[in-house]
Amino acid sequence: CCAPPGTTCAVTRQRRSYPADLTSLPLSRDNAPLHRGCGGFVPPFHTGPDTDLDYYPIIAERFQATLESIAMSVDQLAQPLGQAAELLTTCLLQDRKIMVCAGGIDTPLAQLFTSALLSRLDDERPALPALNLASDGGTRAAIAASEGPDAVFARQLQALGQPGDALLLVAGGDTDPAQSAALRVAMERDMPVVALVTSADRELVQDLPAGAAVIRTGTAARSQVLEMHTMILLALCQLIDIGLFGPRD
Repeated sequence: CCAPPGTTCAVTRQRRSYPADLTSLPLSRDNAPLHRGCGGFVPPFHTGPDTDLDYYPIIAERFQATLESIAMSVDQLAQPLGQAAELLTTCLLQDRKIMVCAGGIDTPLAQLFTSALLSRLDDERPALPALNLASDGGTRAAIAASEGPDAVFARQLQALGQPGDALLLVAGGDTDPAQSAALRVAMERDMPVVALVTSADRELVQDLPAGAAVIRTGTAARSQVLEMHTMILLALCQLIDIGLFGPRD
């Protein structure tokens, strides 16, 4: 049995007791008592984090880096973010819907955005029409099986997208042919496009028409991309609310 003393073995279901004299056990290199296991003496199990590790400076450094990244991006992002908000607000004022296409690490953010529009964030308001193209795993699997994985978004746009509907594309720097195909269908159907991308997604958005709103973040680390895109999408929701219903106290 390899269960440490004082615990129950998952195989034999027997509880191992501590020896009467712990000093009789051999010691590991760090002078921790060893216990006898199936393969001989093994080190004791550690069930918690190292109590000598101070997490505070790690947390403080991470939070500070995030705050600095956001502050340094305001001038770069304000204009395209405002353009995107106007485009999406106009779409909703014309009784159209917003269709969201996200890939890679940003995939969950599509659901965050559509849920915020269908429900709400802070203030009470009517539901707003938004559709996450990545939410139905069964539909995506069926399309991928019959049409290929590159068609998982485009096929849905061909069926549901109408002129005047808006496509919000969110990309985190990972090459995704399915998103490229979605953009082509959106342009064919005269759907305005908002693209939230990174500096690594230049080829993805290089053929967008002049009226498209491209919000490009310059952060390189995947975790920072996710943080920035989350903040931008929440800001978009707030700006849409203000554009439709006016500022709230």
